[in-house]
Amino acid sequence: MLNLYVIILHLCLVTSRAEDYYCEDNGGIATEINLQTSGRHTLYTRIEGENEYRSSLDCRWLITGSSASSRIHFTVESSDLQWAPSRVICTGYDYVKVYSGSTDADPMLSIWCGNENPHSITTNASQALVHFHSNDRDNSQGVVLNFELFDMDPVTGTCPPGWLQGTGAGDISSYCYALMQHIQTFYEAQRHCTYNTGNLLGLDSEEEADFIQLELLGELPASEQVWTGINDISIENQYQCLDGTKLAFTRFPAGHDSDPYLNCVTMRAGDGVWAERDCGLNTQSLSQYKFICKRHKVNPTTVYVIPDGRYEKGLEGTLPAKRIIIGCLCAGAGLVVAVVLAILYRKKAKSSTSGRTEVRSQDSIEAPAPTVNMSGASATPADATAPELPPSYDETLRRDTLKDSVPPYSPS
Repeated sequence: MLNLYVIILHLCLVTSRAEDYYCEDNGGIATEINLQTSGRHTLYTRIEGENEYRSSLDCRWLITGSSASSRIHFTVESSDLQWAPSRVICTGYDYVKVYSGSTDADPMLSIWCGNENPHSITTNASQALVHFHSNDRDNSQGVVLNFELFDMDPVTGTCPPGWLQGTGAGDISSYCYALMQHIQTFYEAQRHCTYNTGNLLGLDSEEEADFIQLELLGELPASEQVWTGINDISIENQYQCLDGTKLAFTRFPAGHDSDPYLNCVTMRAGDGVWAERDCGLNTQSLSQYKFICKRHKVNPTTVYVIPDGRYEKGLEGTLPAKRIIIGCLCAGAGLVVAVVLAILYRKKAKSSTSGRTEVRSQDSIEAPAPTVNMSGASATPADATAPELPPSYDETLRRDTLKDSVPPYSPS
């Protein structure tokens, strides 16, 4: 009986302890990892015992849960890959791919390269395929990827590790919430929520807004802003969630005036008050904040795409009067400058033409035209004496030559 107890205890320790898995270049054959119980494990994209990954590696890991209701949650502990431009297609660079399933034909949850990484990923299936590829150029320390198993109960549901289950009235308890601690633009924040099969926070009631502000944002500084999924991208001043649900309430401060250039909403940690921000199509946008993701606890979550901005398809409605006035002033100023430059140019051209005419007039006075006799020969006026011009260089040379070569005449 004692021996049986020891064996059972040993099996429990073996199946629940953390395991490390390193890259094994098996020619495209995946290393199989069968998880039986919960517990955090770690995957390294380098060969065991080495500090950097090698060139031309192609490593795969197939992670399988203990049952059909198992799900796998990943967190990126560190990611140091070969340099790649921001938001580039990673083909051609060193990259990591994660699929929700057993093959690369299943849905790909994330691919990353360079300095970017998804921070966390949650599968929607009981298996996950991780694929790491390096090219024949620069090497780095690689990726350290933690993963753990959790069970998605088909009846009651379960939140992924690190997520908070909602509590309170209405449907709040049907959802899971997570505050993501890395800052992103609105568009990038939604993309990161989809890695966990979720969306940026949409609010169905004021009770849900209170729950978020008290339970998720309570440890943040009171003035800190976080992204929600609320926006008026489609129609100005009509706020909705990413699923298209229009809000029955808002929490903007008194006197709020909607700005058509600021279309995405943040929530202030201290009091839950909203503010409009630049959505940040450009990744260099200054509007980068932490963000809240939301997903269903039981039912599959539909991942939504952010609607097209009005400035890609034409702004609906009219611009505020102050922006029209500013635009008119700028146009008027440009017209005035153009007119002034044209006047100055004309004055300069006229002055130059007058100068040339005056010079020609003075030349005609100082050198009057010669008169013509009836015989057709030219003659100067009687009262005008033509100036005697000095001999030219050729004439002087010719005269001096003749003078030296012809002897003086002497009568015989």
